[in-house]
Amino acid sequence: MDVSRQKRIRGPNYTQTEKDLLISIVAKYKNVLENKRTDAVMIYDKDAAWDKVSREFNAIIPSCTKRSVESLRKFYENKKKDMRKRTANERMELMRTEGGPPPPNKRAQARMNCFYP
Repeated sequence: MDVSRQKRIRGPNYTQTEKDLLISIVAKYKNVLENKRTDAVMIYDKDAAWDKVSREFNAIIPSCTKRSVESLRKFYENKKKDMRKRTANERMELMRTEGGPPPPNKRAQARMNCFYP
């Protein structure tokens, strides 16, 4: 194991305003970012869209911390993963209650529904 490797510097947590802003910006570029194609042209388009998202995000948020494309992308992917888990748990809970009322949606969950029909 390489002892000379530097430990990753942890960035500050995302505020609720930053989370909401990122979701709304990504919604504009949803058709490109959520496209399943993986050819060279689409990968180039996705990278260009993430650059636009990063520039837009950093221009609007007046914080001293500028978020990188990698940081924004990782946050968004983690958020999607979390939403999939919540949706799966809700489905399991619905089956457990034999068709009873599902648990109420949270605000962020309702915002992410634009990505999952």
